[in-house]
Amino acid sequence: ALHVVIVGSGMLAEDLINQLKKKVRVSLCARNSERVNDLASLHKISVIPWENRHELANESYIANTIGANQVLFD
Repeated sequence: ALHVVIVGSGMLAEDLINQLKKKVRVSLCARNSERVNDLASLHKISVIPWENRHELANESYIANTIGANQVLFD
């Protein structure tokens, strides 16, 4: 199945989870581990710990919902 990783745990991330989980496998990666775990439980999706975010370089589809003044994934 197609896999999308959503980076971030705010309202935009939750909106994306709600839409994408209907069609694809979704994982979530964000700094706020409590919020990430709450969303993962609520939506029955998997978590990629923020400490392992370097692994996202191997993912084909990443939806970044966090703002940054630098490149997060290259």
